[in-house]
Amino acid sequence: MAISYGYVDPKEMSAYQLIEPGEGTFKVTNAEEKMSRSQNLMMVVTFVLTNHKGQSTLANEYLVSSKDPAQNKSTATKIYNLLNAIGRVDLYGHPLEARHLLHGRGKCIIKTQKSDDPQYPDKSIIAQYVAKDFVASTDEANLDQDIPF
Repeated sequence: MAISYGYVDPKEMSAYQLIEPGEGTFKVTNAEEKMSRSQNLMMVVTFVLTNHKGQSTLANEYLVSSKDPAQNKSTATKIYNLLNAIGRVDLYGHPLEARHLLHGRGKCIIKTQKSDDPQYPDKSIIAQYVAKDFVASTDEANLDQDIPF
């Protein structure tokens, strides 16, 4: 008996591991619809994150449909920012399908999310998607400058 599996170039293999935070890129490698624990429809989006040093890891984003207006606002914001980062903002406001996201690429700001539970490790996540027409900088000097108006 043999198992079937898809070929993955060893150069693209990554694990869920910490990478140095900062500016980076992402590629959507998978998106699938599932049910959340509270029985809401959600899309689980899997990314390969690559930082400015070339370190890569996997990360997930959970886009949950809910009856709660606050949850829906959060999900709508995530979807808008993701679509804007991959250059597909024209899809915003329409039903989102996995095929709309697959192989999408863009820039992002990567951060480390600390775990509240000691049995789970910290993880690298997307802190912010960078719009195609916006160049972000994590330079701390820029963050302390006064706004000129």
